[in-house]
Amino acid sequence: MNQAGRIDWDIACIEAQNYPAMQEAGMFVPVDYSLWDQESLDGTPPHTRLKEAVVVLASAEVLAYDQRAFPKGGPEN
Repeated sequence: MNQAGRIDWDIACIEAQNYPAMQEAGMFVPVDYSLWDQESLDGTPPHTRLKEAVVVLASAEVLAYDQRAFPKGGPEN
């Protein structure tokens, strides 16, 4: 849409890794947070409110083991 010069979408979910290149290419317009009601602002932490985007998903991975399966100590590498 950006390359064709015809933007049909007002909002899209993108992968975080693609954001910097898309931002550099000028594919976004600033979010007008003054249009948001107070409940929406309160539910969106300030660090997730970027100039041209809102972070909607953050994740982490945790590696754990069952101590019962490794009674002499857990994995070391």
